[in-house]
Amino acid sequence: MKLKFVLLFLGTWTILQAQTIDHKINSNFRKNQIGIHFCPLLDADNTYMAKSYSFMYGRKIIRSITVGAEISAFYYKQDIEYTRSFNDHHTISLGVLGRYSFLADRRLQPFLEAQPIYNFYYPRYDDGIPYSEPGLNAATGISLFSKNTRFSLDLYYRLSTITNINGRNGALLYKLNINF
Repeated sequence: MKLKFVLLFLGTWTILQAQTIDHKINSNFRKNQIGIHFCPLLDADNTYMAKSYSFMYGRKIIRSITVGAEISAFYYKQDIEYTRSFNDHHTISLGVLGRYSFLADRRLQPFLEAQPIYNFYYPRYDDGIPYSEPGLNAATGISLFSKNTRFSLDLYYRLSTITNINGRNGALLYKLNINF
């Protein structure tokens, strides 16, 4: 008799705990994400700064997997010494992204991200001819969520198959996200 009572009590308690936790998780689960990014980058000589902007929309399929699209723009202007000309160009990149977040129910979430992109270059110097090329970005970093999960900040290191303005294939970046 005592065994039946203990089993009934444990079974009821387990069911109630599972429902309470599930309800709590679903109430804070936000499926949509908009990311805004601005990041200055120095060139290879550390003398001129390029400005990088991006806008990202993502949708969570499940708590740990996000898919989305990103458009980014890049502007670089350099005075060429002893001449009256400038070396400047604009770049626009379009891409789709996939992200896997570890510890998706925590406020601090490590993540991995992959993104095939297509870059459109518009150089503006004497022989500047617009051109385009495909590429691939891969990033690893952490997301820090606010207490109500409405906002998050991504700090990440992005590797690319395309060389950046600083002469490297990687850059340390950040992004502010609004989750809804």
